[in-house]
Amino acid sequence: MTLRTPNISLLVSREEISEFYLAFSRYEFALKASGFAKQTDRGAQVDWDKLAETLGELDELLSRQRSAVEELLDRPPKKLNLLENDQLKWQDDPPRPSCSPTRVFFVSDTDVTQ
Repeated sequence: MTLRTPNISLLVSREEISEFYLAFSRYEFALKASGFAKQTDRGAQVDWDKLAETLGELDELLSRQRSAVEELLDRPPKKLNLLENDQLKWQDDPPRPSCSPTRVFFVSDTDVTQ
């Protein structure tokens, strides 16, 4: 299997990728340091459920960004899976109906998918 490095397949520079990664890492650490952390078998992780509960409803939180939020909720990110033939494929990964829109907005992983 041959994979290209991410910076070749993305339409952004290596510096922009690095800047995004550093900003996201700082944001994630700040959330953990301010009490939105939980211990898992992979170490300290952001407690997205606690953050979503604290922030409340998306309508109140992001009223001016409602169209962008609705698009994310209507078309959630796909999940990258490794198929039996060692091929990578992006597949649908819809959230569970019981998850709040705020939770879906903040994270899409096995905690919110079916």
